Amino acid sequence: MDFKEGKDSSRKVEIPAGLGVKLDTIEIIKTNVTKRKTTDPILAELHRFLLGGPGGCLGKGRTGKKLLKKHILEFSGYLPEVEEGDDEGEELERDAEERMQTKAENMSLPLLKTFCDILSVHRGPEEGTKGKKGKLATKSILVDRLLDFLSDPSVDGIYAAAAATGKKRGPKSKKRQDEEESEAEDEEMEDAAEEEEAADSAPSQKALKAFVKAYLICFNSDKVSEEHALQIATDKFGDDLGDGKDALAKLLKKALPKEA
Repeated sequence: MDFKEGKDSSRKVEIPAGLGVKLDTIEIIKTNVTKRKTTDPILAELHRFLLGGPGGCLGKGRTGKKLLKKHILEFSGYLPEVEEGDDEGEELERDAEERMQTKAENMSLPLLKTFCDILSVHRGPEEGTKGKKGKLATKSILVDRLLDFLSDPSVDGIYAAAAATGKKRGPKSKKRQDEEESEAEDEEMEDAAEEEEAADSAPSQKALKAFVKAYLICFNSDKVSEEHALQIATDKFGDDLGDGKDALAKLLKKALPKEA
C-alpha cells in the first residue's frame, strides 16, 4: 500500500486498495456518508482519520470538500496486501497498524462513537455468559472494534459483533436514543450550514452554536481552548466571521471546560 503524501488536492487522487471491499459497496455505510452535508466537520474528521495525516496516503494536505465523500467511500482498508517473506511490506503493515492505533486512541470518545455509527460498527455490550449481561463497550473496546473492521472492511464485519449475541443487529432502546440524538444534531448542523451558505454577512447564532458543538466533538478536552477554537472558526467562516467573533467568544466561554 503506497502511503505517499498527496499534497495537491486539485489533481486526481487514487486511493490505494486495501484488503477489504470499498465502503461504497456496503449500502448502510454509503447511506450514512452520502446523507451528510459536505460542510459537516465530522465528514472532514473521518476523511482525515482514514486517509490523512503523517504517513497516510493523502498526507497533511487539504482536500476539497466535494471530494471528501468520494475518497471515504473508496476506502477499502488501511492494511496493504503483503506476501509472506516481504519484509518491506510487513514493515508497511506494522507502520499502518501503529499509526491507526495511535490516531484512534487519541480521539475523543464522542467522536469515536460517531465514527462507529457512521461505519455501522457495533457499540453495544460484549456477549454475556449464562444469561448475564456482557461487559459494556469501553473506549478501548470501541477502538479495537473500529480498527478491526477498518483493517478489512466487509458486510460480514458489520454484523459479526451483534451475531455473537445471538440477536440480529437492530436498534435497542438506548441505541435508538443515541441514534436519534445524533440525527437531531446532524439536522441542526445541516440547517446551520445551509444558513451559512446563504448568508453574505456574519454567521448566525445558530451556526455558531453548531460550530461550538462540532468543535467539542472533534477535539480532545486537553487540546481545546478559546484561542484554538477561534482559529478554527476563522478558517471555517473566513471573512464572514466578522462581528460574529465576539458572539462566538461568549459561547466558547460557556461551553469550554473551566481551567483548574
